[in-house]
Amino acid sequence: MSLMDIANEILQEGWDPKKDSVNEYDNLPDGTYYAMLENVEWRVSDSGFEWLSLVFEITDGEYEGKKFFGMISFNNERFQARNIKLAMQTAAAVGVTLQPEDFAEPETALVEAFQDGLGQEVDLTLTTWTSKKTGKSGQNFECKEPQFE
Repeated sequence: MSLMDIANEILQEGWDPKKDSVNEYDNLPDGTYYAMLENVEWRVSDSGFEWLSLVFEITDGEYEGKKFFGMISFNNERFQARNIKLAMQTAAAVGVTLQPEDFAEPETALVEAFQDGLGQEVDLTLTTWTSKKTGKSGQNFECKEPQFE
């Protein structure tokens, strides 16, 4: 299919370049998925916001092949303890044991520790949230060792 054909198809579907978003990413529905840890890296935005980025690929079912991009940030003091627990739980689910020392320099130590968990499969549970203040929404995630049926 040519670029012109694709452009025609987009416009015929009703997409309006003046008001519609180009981002068509939809969250996966809430639930538990069998997924594989595909990538881990430390990311920094242009504004200086930092986070541990985890990429999971769904490996079974209707959404097989789709990706979930999880993030764990330690910037907000209010959520630091929760997010340390999330990092430890996620690591444990992929067979990695994190130590307190791994959080001294998370931008290198956490990424290095998670390397041993790449390719491991987990039960990935997603739960959507919406802020009452801002109306923004996103998805929380939790990982556990897979429970085979």
